[in-house]
Amino acid sequence: MNIGSALAGVYNRLNPLLATEDIARRKRRAMPIMGYIGANGAGKSMLAAHDSIPTLKGIHWSCNNIDHLHTHEGRTHGTRRVLSTMPFITPSGAPHPLYVPLTDYSQIISAEHVDLILDEVGGAVASTTGDDIPMGVKASLQELRRREVVCRWTAPSWSRASKVLREVSQGVTLTQGFLPVPHKDGIEFDGPHDIERLSVDAESLVYEICPIEGAHSHPSGRLWGARRAMYARTFDATVFDEWTTAKKGKLRPEVRSLFWRPGSEAERIYDTHGYVEKLGQVTDSGRCDHCGGTRRRPQCKCESPAELRGAARRAAAAAAGPALEVTEDGIVVDDSHEC
Repeated sequence: MNIGSALAGVYNRLNPLLATEDIARRKRRAMPIMGYIGANGAGKSMLAAHDSIPTLKGIHWSCNNIDHLHTHEGRTHGTRRVLSTMPFITPSGAPHPLYVPLTDYSQIISAEHVDLILDEVGGAVASTTGDDIPMGVKASLQELRRREVVCRWTAPSWSRASKVLREVSQGVTLTQGFLPVPHKDGIEFDGPHDIERLSVDAESLVYEICPIEGAHSHPSGRLWGARRAMYARTFDATVFDEWTTAKKGKLRPEVRSLFWRPGSEAERIYDTHGYVEKLGQVTDSGRCDHCGGTRRRPQCKCESPAELRGAARRAAAAAAGPALEVTEDGIVVDDSHEC
């Protein structure tokens, strides 16, 4: 533990209004559908990653629900996965073995026993594209409990998320970042390489060869400084219909805590510069988000999750149901029981 983390931990313990990182995370995880709100670079995605660490360490599940898809596949136990639009990595930089990239809406519909992470929710279930979100996704977001799915989503503001997602969210965490520090990481080169520079008279660009022999590095030149300290306040999202930042002063947070990023476990498992997957690049109307053209919808030949779920229960009910007979007078007679 570095000095910054130690100081943040001491301040969380000594201040009666704050909670330790572990207690704050436990309370946030107790709200199965949580939104993380904050400006770009404020640490909302980092905090969502921090709250996903217990799952990434391995949570075993056992389930024999006949309506679940895994039961149809013959599986009744496994290890919980993180289905996410943002990447999770191991200390070596490789994809985390429990991380599943979320690239298609169908994965949300069929998700079971997973942590669903919708980073930058505008690329998945945004409020501005509500009409283009498949109806199956809207229905799935309203019944996550039945499939043992928890959801964490991030956005710059509460209104960026689809109304369906906002209405089922149980908590909202407002994040603020402090103490920015510029990125000092460098880009490695094996030897001489091309360099693009502004000419002496600043009238044009010129290309030169870097004169440095042997392996060396150059600064990355990133201008977005990472925040070292983050302040998180979690509110109950069920006590009001529409949440805005203007209301935060009128409501008491359920929990609040300081979080120190450098050296944290969340920093090691989450690549803040990694690509965030975008869903729905071809909308329900067939329009491509890239070129604006249209694509023909292929004919469906699959067995949908909706048909599989409840199939065994419906079959059992049909086999055990009463034998009903309707007479000519319209009277229903039950012959399944003897008097």
